[in-house]
Amino acid sequence: MATIASNSGIIGGKWFPYYYKPFCLGDADSALTSDDPNGKIFISHTNVVGTTQTLQGSCMHPLNCGNKYELTFGHASTDYFTIRKYDNNDDLIETIGASTESGTGARWRAALNSWVSIDVGVCINLGSVTGFLTNDKYVIELPTAEEMEKRRIYSGLSTFIKVPHEEGIAYHTDIIPENLKNRNITLCAGMPFSRRKGLPDTTVDARLYPARSEEDPLGNSAISLALEWNTNRDVGTSTVAGNSGYEWNENSNWTLGYTFADDIDASAASDIPLKGQSPSATAINYASSPLSGAVQSFNVITEGRAGHARLLAEYVFGTGSTVITAHNQWWPVYLFLG
Repeated sequence: MATIASNSGIIGGKWFPYYYKPFCLGDADSALTSDDPNGKIFISHTNVVGTTQTLQGSCMHPLNCGNKYELTFGHASTDYFTIRKYDNNDDLIETIGASTESGTGARWRAALNSWVSIDVGVCINLGSVTGFLTNDKYVIELPTAEEMEKRRIYSGLSTFIKVPHEEGIAYHTDIIPENLKNRNITLCAGMPFSRRKGLPDTTVDARLYPARSEEDPLGNSAISLALEWNTNRDVGTSTVAGNSGYEWNENSNWTLGYTFADDIDASAASDIPLKGQSPSATAINYASSPLSGAVQSFNVITEGRAGHARLLAEYVFGTGSTVITAHNQWWPVYLFLG
């Protein structure tokens, strides 16, 4: 039992000069709705207790091709599910708990018409939060790695970044393997993808949301994404987030750079997907009255780009109660440089 998939470190946080066109897995027990040319069914209702519910899937990377996922449903205040990961010989690889290895924290809370990440490059969408019955089981299979490689697109840089699961948590990518000086940067994260072969994304939110844990599903949900810089590539990072006042992060020696997303609500359709731009030179004028030395007129803030850069994802400290989301969530991030 674990809360983080054992193979996630192979590509998690690492940058690649390509990405993959998502492979639509279609609907549960429905042929001809996936991207497979022969109409293969990738999602099966295997232990039928109630009627088959709307359950859709998408594969965004070949890392887990060759594996399958068994979702077992239950019901508390709303539907929830647990995840068991198998190889194609039906040997159990691991059970992936939401935020703990047992108890309510092992349950992933169902979210209505919201795409969520359940593993690196694997996303699902549920069409109901009350229609699944206890012990309903669904198995999600993936296309072959060879099929995914046909969908590779060489453009920009891509990675999967771990979503901070509660307040005060920060995660970092590896160093971005490009010189960003004098480059315009466009970032996209939690982007939409095709929900079903041949149909537009009009009936569900085709964007990624944070999946909540039954350990604590109520409260605020937030995320910030920013560049961070250091001239010494070997300086360590910190898993402790900053706060809404942007004080220096505990044990961190990386300087905060351009912020693409500033403490946004990761569960709000108006805030997700994340799309931001960092021009090659940033200058912001603040016209203010020179009342003191601390508040000067026409302050100019510029972002220097010196040394090495990473991407930071953090759930900053703030007011209000925090929600706990599932740990094994990896959002695709794309950087396009000009």
